[in-house]
Amino acid sequence: MRFWILGCLLAMVAAPTGLAQADGDFDRPDPQTDALVERCLEQEGVSMLEGTDVICYNAAIFPEQFLKLNSLPAASRIIITSPGGNVATARGMSTILDNRGEPAVIAGQCMSACAMVILPGLDEVHIHNSAHISVHGITMMEFRTW
Repeated sequence: MRFWILGCLLAMVAAPTGLAQADGDFDRPDPQTDALVERCLEQEGVSMLEGTDVICYNAAIFPEQFLKLNSLPAASRIIITSPGGNVATARGMSTILDNRGEPAVIAGQCMSACAMVILPGLDEVHIHNSAHISVHGITMMEFRTW
């Protein structure tokens, strides 16, 4: 009986969430952006997409890759895809991206620390239809101390 009541309560909490998500507005498909995203997902690392003014960040979020991003020239947009990485580096990367002021396109996987790059509130973030964003509890403490 307790499980039945708990299930009903969870259903009441989850139902409005599902409705709210269905009402969201998403960017319209854009063939130019789709082509740039496809190119970025095919290459690894942090660099300018050849022949464009677009930065492709297709790498983990660790200091070495982050420093490459900081050394690149101004761009019309930054496409970000990442399996995650270091939380402290992600916080610094978020600040740098915010200071750069370029629109960010989240495409492909954006896991773990990658979500910490976009969650603090970049001014212009576009979620591509290929994006898969994964957020979980984040801590900089050792497991046994939480």
